[in-house]
Amino acid sequence: KELEKMGPKKGVISQSVKDVIQSLVDDDLVLKDKIGSYVYFCSLPSCATELIARKDALKKGRKSSDERAQALVDLETVEIKYNELKNEMGNFADNDSVALEAMNVTVVSHAASNRWTDNIFAIKQWCSNNIPHAKEQLEHVYDEVILPQL
Repeated sequence: KELEKMGPKKGVISQSVKDVIQSLVDDDLVLKDKIGSYVYFCSLPSCATELIARKDALKKGRKSSDERAQALVDLETVEIKYNELKNEMGNFADNDSVALEAMNVTVVSHAASNRWTDNIFAIKQWCSNNIPHAKEQLEHVYDEVILPQL
């Protein structure tokens, strides 16, 4: 909190102070300890020296060899193939959205046509039951008007 309060006095945004401290903690350049309700940040020169020594030791342990060189070549080949396949998949993804939309429209249209067909037969049945002599006229209208449009 003290660092955040000191930031605006020096012309630095408090959120950027938080971000910088967090990135330093993530990179192990600053240590973070919580003591009670306070969070303390510290950077010890001995820790920095230890990290540099560890880095140098790891570099020495990684010798250049034919096996390592072949592994790097294989890695590069796999990355190139991965990027090619990713681009190809992107091309298919563009087509899939159009095909999916067409399929959705077809499903909606099919459901609508079934609903209208059911409605026509429901009206025909209702009229046949409630209006005498309407059955023959409805059959005639259905045969001459509705069937040719299907």
